[in-house]
Amino acid sequence: MTFDHLNGWLVLYLIGSLPVLAFHSAGLAGWFFDYPMPLFLGILITLTIPLWLLLFNVAQAPAWNIAGLWTGALLLVARVAWGWFYADADRLTSHAVLTLAGSGVGAIAWATLWTAFFMRSEHVARTFGAP
Repeated sequence: MTFDHLNGWLVLYLIGSLPVLAFHSAGLAGWFFDYPMPLFLGILITLTIPLWLLLFNVAQAPAWNIAGLWTGALLLVARVAWGWFYADADRLTSHAVLTLAGSGVGAIAWATLWTAFFMRSEHVARTFGAP
């Protein structure tokens, strides 16, 4: 098995996605640094499935990655909103609000950026076939 199809921005996406998905997994598993490790690992493995499809050059990999990007982002935004709604007013400092808002905005920005890449990239279209 060769990975000749992986170069340029696609490699950056794969490498950059690992910490982003770990962050999403931690957020979805519970409050950051206060989550059960098996749940965290289960979510992380599930969220990385689209990356594996890219590695193994599956034709539908770009569509699955777009779906995975938005699923992860929207679930994280929902998790942040849930925590924000049920947080004690005393514990919700301006730093916490900024962190929660930044997490949600960052997740949406990441999904938007890479969705545009998958939709417009000529390399992706050549490698995986135009939709």
